[in-house]
Amino acid sequence: MHSCCRIVLFGAGASHGARSESCPPLGAQLHEYVGRYLRKKYSELREWDSYDVTTDPVTATHGVRYELRRLLANADSFKRLANCLSKRHQRDLLAKLNFLMAGAMTPPIFPLVSHDEPRVNDAFIEEPDIYDAFLEKHFFASQDWSNTSFITLNYDCLLERAICRALFKGPQEGESQSLCRHVDYCIGEVGDRPIEVLKPHGSINWIGDLDGSDNDNGTIPITHSLELDGRPSYKNVRSVNSLIGGDPDQLVIATYAPGKRPQANPELLLRIQESAKSRAREAILVEIIGIHLPRENSNDDPFLCELLGLMASKVKTGCRVIYVNPVDEEVKRAKDHYHFETVQKTFRDYVDTSISVMR
Repeated sequence: MHSCCRIVLFGAGASHGARSESCPPLGAQLHEYVGRYLRKKYSELREWDSYDVTTDPVTATHGVRYELRRLLANADSFKRLANCLSKRHQRDLLAKLNFLMAGAMTPPIFPLVSHDEPRVNDAFIEEPDIYDAFLEKHFFASQDWSNTSFITLNYDCLLERAICRALFKGPQEGESQSLCRHVDYCIGEVGDRPIEVLKPHGSINWIGDLDGSDNDNGTIPITHSLELDGRPSYKNVRSVNSLIGGDPDQLVIATYAPGKRPQANPELLLRIQESAKSRAREAILVEIIGIHLPRENSNDDPFLCELLGLMASKVKTGCRVIYVNPVDEEVKRAKDHYHFETVQKTFRDYVDTSISVMR
């Protein structure tokens, strides 16, 4: 059992603010970012059209690639598009849409090589950023990470790569693109993984393992079961350097749409969410960086609503909860509704001006 006295909770604003030139997209920009990736990747995905099983006449006539390109071009947000596909039970299109998002966020091969996987911009390339600076300032000398739980709502792997670079001077052998072998995702992977990173919404580099170990009767256990709605639940989930070239259905991620419904392995993501809440109950210090605070009675992210409520209750017992955000409205709500200690700064400015908050 991981002993936790400190939590660092990251949201989309942290990744967006971690880089100064090509910035990772926020939710409002995500449909455009993924659309640009699809246009660059379009010719490589022609096999998607060859085994389409949709009954939609437009998709059946023109193919999955055409339909996804059309949907993204006409969308006003990724969240609304994903929600629409989910409500229409268009699981094949939704899985491929999530796969495109993950591919767009996957770092290119390290070291950079020419003619590598197409990318939209340099937002996810291997380079030091504000995550590195934060980790070096607060954790490198003291190694306080041994009793810290990092919780990130982001799908990307910028935090994990920064852990490799800043705390272990990586990348080391076997680490590339999205991998950091020092990170324990709590998904059942073996090895010495001393730093806990919980991703309650899944990750762009988590896949259900189709290879599995043999059953007693010699068959391969592809899944534990199928949910009533057809979602797979894989027996083994592992982190990989890149899911590009794999099966979209293998991606273990919660769809970026109201409710944050898992595409696969809902029980695994629920277990990680429960672990995050358990860490919050133990913590004596919490830093919340780059999180948009949900409105009351919002169904956008039920887990986050519950986690923030738990952290607010911890304030009454003496737990120090620091909320970092540059936006007036967010800071006011953090103060008035949750009674958090607030720092009205960007992630970059917070790192530049703060001293170690452990005392």
